[in-house]
Amino acid sequence: MGMRPDPTFHASPQLAMNAPAEDFAYTVLFSPDASRPDALAVIDVRQDSPTI
Repeated sequence: MGMRPDPTFHASPQLAMNAPAEDFAYTVLFSPDASRPDALAVIDVRQDSPTI
């Protein structure tokens, strides 16, 4: 079986620039000293979003 690129990533920077804008960004929030739980943040990055 041949290897295929992950379809969720763009194969080149040029393809990424030509792709439609994303609606959401995801980032992880780590607690370095474990005093709080780690978390996943979802950020609305739509240009026309009423929350910006």
